[in-house]
Formats: sequence, C-alpha cells, structure tokens
Amino acid sequence: DPADDLQGHPTAQAGITCTVCHAITNLNSLRGNSDYTIEEPMHYPFASSGSGLLRWVNRQLVKAKPAFHKKTFLKPLHKTPEFCGTCHKVHLPEELNKYKWLRGQNHYDAYHLSGVSGHGVTSFYYPPKAQPNCNGCHMPLEKSADFAAGYFDSTGDLKIHGHQFPSANTAIPELLGLPGKVNEAHRKFLDGVMRLDIFGIKKGGQIDGELTAPLRPKIPSLQPGATYLVEIVIRTVKMGHIFTQGTADSNEVWMDVDLRNGKERIG
Repeated sequence: DPADDLQGHPTAQAGITCTVCHAITNLNSLRGNSDYTIEEPMHYPFASSGSGLLRWVNRQLVKAKPAFHKKTFLKPLHKTPEFCGTCHKVHLPEELNKYKWLRGQNHYDAYHLSGVSGHGVTSFYYPPKAQPNCNGCHMPLEKSADFAAGYFDSTGDLKIHGHQFPSANTAIPELLGLPGKVNEAHRKFLDGVMRLDIFGIKKGGQIDGELTAPLRPKIPSLQPGATYLVEIVIRTVKMGHIFTQGTADSNEVWMDVDLRNGKERIG
C-alpha cells in the first residue's frame, strides 16, 4: 500500500533480530550473498499470544524445558565460520549491475587466508592459538546472570557469548546515539591490531619521484617548502582480515600526520 509509512513501521526499524540468524536451518553453499535456508521456527505454546498472562506461561515453559528451544535456535552450523560467511561474503552479479561479476566485501576468505585461522601459510603473524571460528574474536565470553548462561571456562563464572560484535562499524552507534561504552568496546578490541611504518619518502610528491628508503637508521633532512610523497607500510599484526575490509567499493583510508622539528609542531 503506497499510503503505508514503511520507514516508520516497527518491522522496518527492527534491523537484524535474533530470529534472523537463529532461524537459519541450512547453508546452501560457500559463495555467500545470503545463500542460506531460513524457516519459521517452531515455538512453545502461546509465544504470540495477545495475553500477557499466556506469554508469561510461554516463558515459563521455555525455562522449564529449554532443550527444545536450544535445539531449535542453536544448531551446529551456528558455530562455524561458514555460517558467518553467508552474509559476510558478497558479490555483485552481472544481473544486478548489467556490467560484470564484481567482488564485494569478503571477510570469510580473508579469515581463512590469515594466520588467525591457522590455515594461512602466507601470513607473517600468527596468534599463540588459532581461532577455529569467528565467534572466538567477535563473540567473546562475558559474565552474565542470564538464564541461558553456562560454564564455558575454568573461571567458575556463568557466562554467555557477547552479541555486541566488537570491531564493528563505529559510525552506526554514533548515528543512533548509543552509549559511549559501545564504541569504546570497539576501540579496545582494535587497539594494536595494526602496525604502521613510515618506510620512505619521494621528492616532488610524485609516485615516480626519487625514493629515499628505508628511513632508518639515518633520517634524511627535508627542505622547507618542498613537496614529498610519504610511503607507508601497514601490517595487520593481530587481526584475521586484510585492511581494509567491509564495503570494498566505498572505503577510504585517511591518516592523521603531525610534522615536528624536535618538540615544535610545524605541520
């Protein structure tokens, strides 16, 4: 109905709800682009009742016999990187752009090719212990008094897998006005995951200019008023992905640089 306010409808504002992920029943392929099977899950009685009392009965039934709920909403496939890859591996088919097949974001293959997965033979950096799936990094354990909490480690504390997915896009929490602790968790997770080195400089500010590299142990003198192109080497030392990931067609990387002469800032 054109008269409907689709943007203001609660369904349009729901985003990716719990059911979207947990109602997936099969991964049809490894090509991504949401190639999965999703089915309406079976619920305990009175789950959709308009009566508050009957919905309370529904919640008590779940707590009294949670095995059916767990079997319905937590399947072995949810613990695999392939499950995450169904949405985090994307391509644009020719039918969409009338041009040709183009790769979009692809976190799945990058993870497998990294040292973090334990499978990447070309990696320079490996963690003390490989991560067998995405959940180990992006759904870390956290203390919880939730009914579904369990004993996952030797600490003796009840925990759940966090669903805030640290390292996610920091712009969305700002736009939604979420508490500062949300982005702080992202920043904390990303601290030290990359290393940036100024490798060399080129005179004239051109890519084919005269290269001075490496910049150690002898640091060259720069001429005031001259233009230089700075060569940077970025290394992903603690992350299971290439830099930059995400929406490959719109990413821009900016670097904030201070130029100093001793303690004096000159640029």
